Amino acid sequence: MLEVEAMKREEEATINDAERLSAAKVQKVVEAERYIDAYRKQLQLEAAARSRPLPPLCSCGLDPLDNHTERCARNCIFFKNPQAYGRALSGLFVRPIVLD
Repeated sequence: MLEVEAMKREEEATINDAERLSAAKVQKVVEAERYIDAYRKQLQLEAAARSRPLPPLCSCGLDPLDNHTERCARNCIFFKNPQAYGRALSGLFVRPIVLD
């Protein structure tokens, strides 16, 4: 009887730990998305202050500050490749840009 209750408590503790871990992961993802959105807006303001507009990074013709990794064509170098997109975007600005 005591063993069964101890096992139930252990299972409940394991479930609670898993819920806390998943909530922490969700919170981390939300914070990262908010940071990237704010950083992208800051870059858009910086690009708007320039005398010339930013050139497109690939032949897809999208705005360089849009999310290329999801919107480019499948044969584009930036399709599902955020590292290459970040390196190319960094080349347009003086300071390095990391969008991971």
